[in-house]
Amino acid sequence: MRFGTTAFFALTTVCASAAVAQAAPVAGYVLDGETLLPVAGATVTAPGAAKPAVSSAEGAFRFDDVPGDNVTVAITAAGYEPATQEVVIGSEEPLSLIIYKTGALGEVIELVGRAPKPLALGTQNLTTQELVRVPGGERDALAAIRGLPSVSTSPAAGSQGLILRGGSPDDSKFMIEGVTIPRIYHVFNNTTIVPTRFVEAIEFSPGGFGVEEGRATSGVVSLTTASSLLQPNYAETNVSFLEVGGLFSTKLGRDSKWGVSGGFRRSTVDAILPLVLPSDSAVNFTTYPTYYDGQLRVDWRPTSQDRVAVLGFASFDEIALVNKEPSDGSFGSFGNSTWFGRVLTTWYHEGKTLRNRAVLSIGADRIRVAIGPTNKVDVDLLPVTFRDDVRVPWRTGQFRAGVEATAENYSVDVLAPVPRAEGEPPIKLGEQPVLAYQNKFNRQYLAAYVAVDFDLTKTLKLTPGVRAEYFSRQQTGAVLPRIQLEQKFGKLAVKGAMGRYARGPDANAQGAATNLVPEVAAQYVLGVEALVSEGASVGVSGFYSRRTDLASTLRGQLSSDGLPYFSVGSGRSYGLEALARYNHGNWYGWLAYSLSRSERRDTATSSLRLSDYDQTHNATAVASYKWHKWQFSGRFALLSGTPYTDVTGATYDAASDRYIPSFGSTNGARLTTNHQLDLRAERTWNFKTWSLTGYLDVANAYRNARIVQYNYNRDYTEREATTEFVPTPSLGARATF
Repeated sequence: MRFGTTAFFALTTVCASAAVAQAAPVAGYVLDGETLLPVAGATVTAPGAAKPAVSSAEGAFRFDDVPGDNVTVAITAAGYEPATQEVVIGSEEPLSLIIYKTGALGEVIELVGRAPKPLALGTQNLTTQELVRVPGGERDALAAIRGLPSVSTSPAAGSQGLILRGGSPDDSKFMIEGVTIPRIYHVFNNTTIVPTRFVEAIEFSPGGFGVEEGRATSGVVSLTTASSLLQPNYAETNVSFLEVGGLFSTKLGRDSKWGVSGGFRRSTVDAILPLVLPSDSAVNFTTYPTYYDGQLRVDWRPTSQDRVAVLGFASFDEIALVNKEPSDGSFGSFGNSTWFGRVLTTWYHEGKTLRNRAVLSIGADRIRVAIGPTNKVDVDLLPVTFRDDVRVPWRTGQFRAGVEATAENYSVDVLAPVPRAEGEPPIKLGEQPVLAYQNKFNRQYLAAYVAVDFDLTKTLKLTPGVRAEYFSRQQTGAVLPRIQLEQKFGKLAVKGAMGRYARGPDANAQGAATNLVPEVAAQYVLGVEALVSEGASVGVSGFYSRRTDLASTLRGQLSSDGLPYFSVGSGRSYGLEALARYNHGNWYGWLAYSLSRSERRDTATSSLRLSDYDQTHNATAVASYKWHKWQFSGRFALLSGTPYTDVTGATYDAASDRYIPSFGSTNGARLTTNHQLDLRAERTWNFKTWSLTGYLDVANAYRNARIVQYNYNRDYTEREATTEFVPTPSLGARATF
């Protein structure tokens, strides 16, 4: 059966179920806030219910007769503080009611075991419940992040990463459970490798962050997966035009000290493309774009102060195509297969005088790229990472320290065109010089940090710190002092940060170079954040970042490693950004805008020019509204086109029988302004033991394809725009048990 038919029957089931849906239930678990163990005998009272519910030995409770959409339930239990919590009637989200023992609320309790730290100005924390309310967020956990100020996706289709405050995507890093991973997206469609409903929260910092993180000169995106100990037993399946998958979470044993959760997804683009791709298309897919990902997490709480989590995840992407009409200077075929996986073991200790998190990560990466009949890029990597973060609180502050060590074993075999350099004109792929490089090598990264959080007064906080890093491949290190300051005036807070940041040559073939030194950025951030009313906040900030020792590609020159990379570049980024957020009642959304400029020098004697990642204007509006069992959301984005170097003419060279182009000023032209509207609607039907949700997610509703580059004919007299793929609407159904 074709997938399209499967999705049609799934949607038909959704619509037909409306007539038989029963009253919406309220069900969940009552948990101890310190131990996360179930609380038996707790009384839960809901307005309109015939009688209160009493939690079982497993902490479970249930109502079947609560009227309305949103209600506030009250929880009482012997030896515990009374508590109230707002819940959504018939919500398919796992519901946990947290209560604390009498007197425990006088202490700071960490439910997820992450050491609290001063948040940099502009840092945003988004939970699963917020992520799924943004169009595209159902399958892409980072969809919401791409709508925040000074954030945009990479300018080239299929490229990885985010552009944060005008920095290269390689200047930022992605983390899962505190460990850096090579990519957070699937290769060709920017879908996050971890499904949204396996995510507890995402912490996003565009810059100015503290000493706890390194190897980044722009920003950090940190993803935390959901603990199975914080969720009731549940399972769900998801079928749409873009992917199929399923998730589950369950607690093991009567004392609920063990829990396990997992999931698996597979793309369905390979089933859709044959139906919609024209038969006369210039491209033939020998392997249609395909991705898989899977996750498995086991949680164990041996004591009330200790938790252990083992998380394994893997991601796989593959594509292969043949160009039936290769243009002059291009290759006729292309293939890519990318795989990586990690196993993370994390131990959390949450004592009253000492908090600690230790993580051990073991992984494997594999990249295979084939360009034409002979060109290739083969990379194998075996990384091992250990980090430990400790926090010692006292009455007016806390001491924080940590260490991080990474060992990487590489095997690199490259015979391919040299990757396009920053600001380089549009040279045809087949006319670029070829890089031949083979090597096996090891490299290590070592880091340590200390920081002290001072509460100088009730409203003034100061956090000085320093981070030291060592890069073994380049046999060099960096000392990186940083400082953060926060002054509160009622509901208004003034924040500032400055410091030095560094990253090693990790991108592409640069990671093999021994002559490169770490790229360094000096960042300065200042702004204000204010709580306007319940659920409403605004923030405005300015930033400036100066970058030195940037890796530049120098054509015709090779280092002692046989690579064309040299630490001779510099640059700067500066701008203003504003964000207004609202999350109250049935409404959720934000307005974001940034005005910025990013510039670069390729060498010390080069003139200052626009960076490839300069984007003057970036505006986004997001809105979501819940109405009974319906939820509607939309997002509109407006983004300046990226700079590029235009072709001004060409001369014929008889010796080589080709045309030699001439170019205008580097990045002196700009692609057209991009704008798009994303829409989402979903409806949930609740039954006695399960629920069913049907949804329609439309990305780029009016099909305004973004131009990512121009391709020229043989004599450069004509050009054709290459546009980003506009995905088909995602129509699907999700069942939750």
